[in-house]
Amino acid sequence: MTAKEYMIGLKNLKTLIKTKEDELKELSAISDGAPKSGSGGVRVSPDGTPPFVKTIERKEQLERFINSRIDELFDKWYESEKALAKMNSPLYEAVLCDRYINNKSWEMIADELHYSVRQVQRFHGDALIALEDVMKCP
Repeated sequence: MTAKEYMIGLKNLKTLIKTKEDELKELSAISDGAPKSGSGGVRVSPDGTPPFVKTIERKEQLERFINSRIDELFDKWYESEKALAKMNSPLYEAVLCDRYINNKSWEMIADELHYSVRQVQRFHGDALIALEDVMKCP
């Protein structure tokens, strides 16, 4: 796996977690509106289960999925932080973190670092090469 593929994997994992958290919010809104016990007149599905039970079960399943992905993200983040620190270049570290972890555009990174977009892209390429070298070392 190349350094760029690794960093893109971090970015994609973070995006997946955000998407699933949004889905969880929708399910929470639905399940929060579920009838409370003793409200009477609860409709049931053909198998005898109230329809909101499946929503609650899906919500719990989604919470477990999100938590496992967050654990995975933190493990990968920790690995990447160690590798980035080994590069001994705060500039390279900033460019890669901003691009892949903080999901910033080239323009935003360039503005914050006070370089041109093209120069930041050059730094990015150099940083990926440096990270690749660090990742190959034991």
